[in-house]
Amino acid sequence: MISLIEPNLKYHYELMTKNKMDYFTHLIYTEGFHLNLPYEVKRFILGAAISANDPELFSFIINHLYCNILDVRDAIRLINSQQEIPRLTSKRKKMINELFFAQLSPQTLLFHLLKYSTSAFQEVIDLTHPHPDIFQDKTFQKNVYGEKGGKIGEIKDILKNPSLSSARELIHKYRLPFHYLKSKLPQKLVTELIPDIFEEEGLSVLIRNYEEFKPYIPTHQLKSLLSERISNTDSFQMNLGELFSFIKKYRKEFPQKVTEKLCTFCDVIIDEASQEINLGEKVAIIGDASGSMSYAIDFATILTSIIYTKALGAELHFFNSKHIYPSITPKNFESALKISEEVNARGYTAPAVVIEDFLVEKKQFNTIIFVTDEQENTKGKKYPNLAAAFVDYLNLFPTTKILFLTVGKYRRMSDSLKEKGVEVARIKITNNMDVALKSLQTLLYTLASPLLKEITLNIINEELDKGVTPQKIVDELKVKGYFFTLGQVLTTIDDLTMLDLNDIKITLAEMTKLKEILLALDYVALSNEITNIRDKIRSAGKFTEKLKEETADAIQKIKVTITF
Repeated sequence: MISLIEPNLKYHYELMTKNKMDYFTHLIYTEGFHLNLPYEVKRFILGAAISANDPELFSFIINHLYCNILDVRDAIRLINSQQEIPRLTSKRKKMINELFFAQLSPQTLLFHLLKYSTSAFQEVIDLTHPHPDIFQDKTFQKNVYGEKGGKIGEIKDILKNPSLSSARELIHKYRLPFHYLKSKLPQKLVTELIPDIFEEEGLSVLIRNYEEFKPYIPTHQLKSLLSERISNTDSFQMNLGELFSFIKKYRKEFPQKVTEKLCTFCDVIIDEASQEINLGEKVAIIGDASGSMSYAIDFATILTSIIYTKALGAELHFFNSKHIYPSITPKNFESALKISEEVNARGYTAPAVVIEDFLVEKKQFNTIIFVTDEQENTKGKKYPNLAAAFVDYLNLFPTTKILFLTVGKYRRMSDSLKEKGVEVARIKITNNMDVALKSLQTLLYTLASPLLKEITLNIINEELDKGVTPQKIVDELKVKGYFFTLGQVLTTIDDLTMLDLNDIKITLAEMTKLKEILLALDYVALSNEITNIRDKIRSAGKFTEKLKEETADAIQKIKVTITF
């Protein structure tokens, strides 16, 4: 399985060069389902595309991952720091110039120049040597190196001798970002401009730069300004991890109604990230609360608050040397925050203790999810390790699935289970909360229906093989989601009912795909109907005319029942 969130340049480069189609398929899937990749990994993906000298991949990544000059600069720095992949040659420089610089509109160039300063542009331009005429704004390169011209020239003229009124004009007319203003204006003037900055800047920028504002105005005024802005904001976009960290750190410094509103914003972000995701019934999230595992506590708690709304009977548990029961089940972000503050990371790692109690209580779950670093697997009260306890649990509840969300490189728990013949799923997650929560959508889709994701990836691959453009596939996925997958499988089965096939393997495989998709989309009765027809075909050993008619009737029923 390809992981797009792996922060390793060589990993992405080798996948792109050895298995481009599969890599492209995962990129299209990610974009088509609006699964935002963490900005921290974009430079690795972009750097690999530059090093692979692949214009098709590079263009797709630039446009669909919304790469800016900092991403390009950091990608080039990564390439230049590596010895095992191709460096920046004239062909690769030309690709950057033609597919990045030449595509930036004058408005985008101005925005990027003001937001990211001139140094990032200078660093890249000095390496790629674009001709000045390649830019849509012909004055752009001159402005990068300090010469007058266009709007940048106007702004620089004002900054030479700024007054309070002219500086306010910069904020309200040009919407110059705070970090740019503080680097260009005297501190006293910035202090006077803080109310104007709070009026124009996005709320996410104000929250992210909270500590940066403190040198300019007294803390009580800063809290008042930020509280007012939060109270007057109905909605905004921000990474859940950043917002979680801010609330956890500063919630006691702000009025309760302000922190409650921030928690409501988090609930909205969580809901948007997990729309149309069905995680089934009876899910247990078990977080590692042993020494130095506060991260697992936070992540497990937030994950439970999400899964609680997407599954029936979701429960949260923790372990160190003992089984820890939280005081409440987190049903929203505010209750998740309360738990993350009351559970402390301490003691050694004995995951078996939780399963031991499940055995005593005869508590059944369809899925058990561990959030841990798997670094230790110490004995419980009765069993020598997790594997021994879980084997007995499976004897009682044989259909239970187990999944590890593992922080770091160790696999002691999951490996011990595999040695016992237990089927284990394992997803590696980063130990950075901001990055991990940015990948939340991808994780939830994988948890909800890993087989449906695999089917969709295969269909995307087939469409690429037919010559369908990546953009068309992305557009279809964005509009139809998994119903695009359903439609493609229905079309294939329609075609099969018109063919005389001696080999029924293809028919059985497509019918299996169809029943899995229907089940994942919660059309249980239709899924059962398709399963029955598939089993009849398997029993008959051929796709008879009567079974073709039954199949065609079932497909028509699906089309009538489901609105595409």
